[in-house]
Amino acid sequence: MDREAGDPSAIRVNLNIRASPIAILLALGLLVRLGAAFLPGFAVDLGTFQAWSGQLADQGPWNFYTPDPFPDWAPGYLYVLWFIGGLNTVFEFGGHEYWYLLKLPSIAADLASAYLLYLILEGQKPAVRSWAVALYLLNPVVLLVGPVWGQVDSLLAFFLLFTVYYLARGRTLAAAVVYTIGFLTKPQALAALPIFVFWGLRQEVHRIQPTLTASGDLLARTGEFGRALAARTWPVAVAALAVAFLMVFAFFPSNPFGIIDQLNDSQKLYPFNSFFAFNFWEMFGRFKPD
Repeated sequence: MDREAGDPSAIRVNLNIRASPIAILLALGLLVRLGAAFLPGFAVDLGTFQAWSGQLADQGPWNFYTPDPFPDWAPGYLYVLWFIGGLNTVFEFGGHEYWYLLKLPSIAADLASAYLLYLILEGQKPAVRSWAVALYLLNPVVLLVGPVWGQVDSLLAFFLLFTVYYLARGRTLAAAVVYTIGFLTKPQALAALPIFVFWGLRQEVHRIQPTLTASGDLLARTGEFGRALAARTWPVAVAALAVAFLMVFAFFPSNPFGIIDQLNDSQKLYPFNSFFAFNFWEMFGRFKPD
C-alpha cells in the first residue's frame, strides 16, 4: 500500500495474489461438492449411518457388533461415524444437517484423491496433471456417489490411490499400512491386493539383487536370496498386522479374531464387489443377481 505521487490523501492498494492451478481446481471441486451435498441423498444408507453414529456415540464401539440389527460394515468407516456421533452429542444437529455432515467425509476423500493424482503424475506436463485432477473432481459419477448420495466409495478410492502413491516411491511398509486401513474401511480393496503384492515384492527383489554375493553355488544363492527377501518383507507384514489389530481391538476387545467372522458374514450378505453404481455392464443387463 502506498500513496499516489502528488496527492497525499490518495492511497493505492496493490494486491498481488497468485494461486497454483491445483489450488484453484481443489477450491472449485470443494465448492461444487458443498453445493451438491444439499441435494437429497440415498436415504436408506444415510439413515443407517446416522443410526450407527448415534449408537457408537452412546454405547461405544465395543458394544457395536450385535446380531440385531446386523451391522454389515468393517470397522474403518465406523470410526468416522463414531466421531460424527460424538459431534452430534455436543451440537445436536437437525435431520438435514446430520445428513449433510455425513457427506463431508466423502467430499474430503475426493479432494485428497485428486491431490494424490496430482502428486502421482509428478514429472508429467502441468497440463496433463491439471486435466487429470479436473476430470476426477468434475466426473459426474464421482459427484453423484459421494456428495449427493452420501456413499463412501471415495474413501476406498483414496486409500487405494494412497497405496499406489507409496508403492511408486518404493515405500512398501507405508503402502502396506495405508492399504490395511483401506481394507478395513471397505473390504472390496481385496480386489487390488494381488497387484499391490506383486508390485511390492518386485521392488524388494530389485533392492536385494545388488547385495547378493557372486557365489557359484545356486542353492547357496537361493537361500541367501530367500533370507534377504524375508528380512525385507517381515517388517511390512508385522506393520500391517499391527495396524489391523489396533483398528479392530476397540470393536472386538475380547476376541480380535472376531473380525474374520464379521467380514465373512458381511460377504455372504453382499456377495458383490459393487452394484447400482458406475457398473458399465449393468447398462446391458449383465451379471444381475438371481
